[in-house]
Amino acid sequence: MAAYLFPNFTKELMKNISKALSGILSFIFLVSCQTYQPLELDSKKILKEVTSFRNVENIQTTSFADLAMLMSERNNNLKLLRNEYKKHKSIAELATPWPNPEITIGPAFGSQLGKTSASSTQPFLGFGFSIPLGSRLLRQDDINNAREIQAHNELILEHRSLYFQLKKSYISIMVNQQKNDAINELITTLSLSRKITKKLIEFGTSTKLGLTQIDIQIARLKLRELDLRNQKNLYLQKLANLLNIDLASLRKIQLATKTFDHYTLPRATHLKELMLNNNASLSRQELSFHMANKKLRLELTKQYPDLKFGLSQEQEVGEDRRILTLPFSIKLPFFDQNQQSIASSVAQREIELQKYKQKLSLKLSLLESQIQTLNLVQQKYDIIENKILPLAKTNSKDAETALKLGSIDTLRYLDLLAQHQEFKLNKSEINEESWQILIAIEVTTGTKLFHLDVDDPHKFENPLKTLEVKK
Repeated sequence: MAAYLFPNFTKELMKNISKALSGILSFIFLVSCQTYQPLELDSKKILKEVTSFRNVENIQTTSFADLAMLMSERNNNLKLLRNEYKKHKSIAELATPWPNPEITIGPAFGSQLGKTSASSTQPFLGFGFSIPLGSRLLRQDDINNAREIQAHNELILEHRSLYFQLKKSYISIMVNQQKNDAINELITTLSLSRKITKKLIEFGTSTKLGLTQIDIQIARLKLRELDLRNQKNLYLQKLANLLNIDLASLRKIQLATKTFDHYTLPRATHLKELMLNNNASLSRQELSFHMANKKLRLELTKQYPDLKFGLSQEQEVGEDRRILTLPFSIKLPFFDQNQQSIASSVAQREIELQKYKQKLSLKLSLLESQIQTLNLVQQKYDIIENKILPLAKTNSKDAETALKLGSIDTLRYLDLLAQHQEFKLNKSEINEESWQILIAIEVTTGTKLFHLDVDDPHKFENPLKTLEVKK
């Protein structure tokens, strides 16, 4: 109807409105919008890249310290968590923005106006924005900062976990080699006994039964040797995954042979204190509790509505008058006060606190059990190291003397010597058991309790960050 009554004016009005809208949209795109940046996933290209990266040549790595440094630089989990930390850090560095302002523009149409002094179609323009009355934006900033701390701590905790896994694999490979050497010595001794027994059978002073018994012992030892080889392959595979290199490259590395001395644990009270401050599960749960507390604070701020006000200008249809209005509005929180979200957040905070208590109780039980187990294993080690092996060594020397005097035959002497070497093998097995439990205690306490190298670079220089608890 308006276009029919005032065709020229209406066309001009719509033209002006279109220009205004175009200008507004152009301004928005210029000042606030980001453009899409493509990122491709080419599986063949990535396969080539990963294969090349894992195929490492000329690694000058022999010590555990070198392996720890190599893992810190190459491990995929650490790379992923570093990127995760960068993401949360970039978000935390940006303050939570205010709500965007709004603009309203369009025509107003009038009808049945009677006698008028102006067109029945007039433009109007409005502008408004919201002001948060509570501290919602600050609380959101607080949560973003907390997430950055979570990502930072997760990187450190994962690094520690991988470090303990590396240490476990390294010690397993070294002890595996010690056990393999002990088995080879025992096989050598039994092979010599076999030759002597075979000669004695030819002379008629021994029976084939003794030869068969020796063959059975040698075959059993070779089975154990194959088991050790299989175990070593598994340890090398774990080591390759930690270092992010292929097995072929890892096998070229000559790992420095290392023996491990006996170790005495700190007092149980000190271990519990270390666990309380550094255990990975407890640290994560503590942060989860503080995050739940911060989310509760955020939900509490959402009780307070935003103040909305604006500015609008319009010309009355059919009149030569312009109207300027300054409207203010605010929601009255009579009914919706964010009660459900607040109740859920309060309950969640209680749940996170109970989870912490539960995990702490479990970790205390685990640590107490590990300490007892280590003490028992070390008692076994003390018995074989300080009682059995000295007696077996003395027995071997006495047997050697008796052999020279003709009191015993060669076969008996070799039996006693093989028994001594069997005890050495048992010592290596108990030693491995002791060190594996010790590493498990390190994992539980989240602390490095012993060093494999003097120049070990992984000293946990970056401590875990804590969240400030505000009353």
